[in-house]
Amino acid sequence: MGRDLRAGKPLRDRLIPPTKALRGIREYNAHRLDNVGFEMQLATAHEINSHIDTDPEVYYFARRACRTHDDGKGRQVPNRDMRKILKVWSTIIGRYRPERLKEYGFDDSWLPSDGIVNVRGHSSPVSAPAADGTGVSEFRPGVWYNMPVEDKHHMSWVGIGEDPKAFFGYYREMLEALQKLE
Repeated sequence: MGRDLRAGKPLRDRLIPPTKALRGIREYNAHRLDNVGFEMQLATAHEINSHIDTDPEVYYFARRACRTHDDGKGRQVPNRDMRKILKVWSTIIGRYRPERLKEYGFDDSWLPSDGIVNVRGHSSPVSAPAADGTGVSEFRPGVWYNMPVEDKHHMSWVGIGEDPKAFFGYYREMLEALQKLE
């Protein structure tokens, strides 16, 4: 039971034939809303967000990061201290301007990123009630607060490349602020 019949065979005999692999990929892609590849596309995210309501009793905080800058030619390029693995993605994100996405409000403000997610993608849903969270001392439920954009890359959120003291301090401050909510 559960025995791999391919074990012990030469590699060429263990590989999945390309036609069978392609069929599996097509089947996987057919399940649009169970596939992060589709859910992360702007058109699909727009569709999903149109069905999401903001709960009037829940506090919402959009923690945002950016580690790119304008190159003087209208594109966003990675900062020198961006993790190398993220530089390729941030360069692509910083140049991506498809005309077909303008109907979703896509413009140059979507180009700055943390290397994986653009700053607008980190922010509140477009149709949700939102406010700037900078300097706010009293938060209300039912409103998305766009917190200040921080100088971080995508992997900073889990501490990769961050000073441990600063990393744990960041989350300690966040937890202390959450404890003050009613």
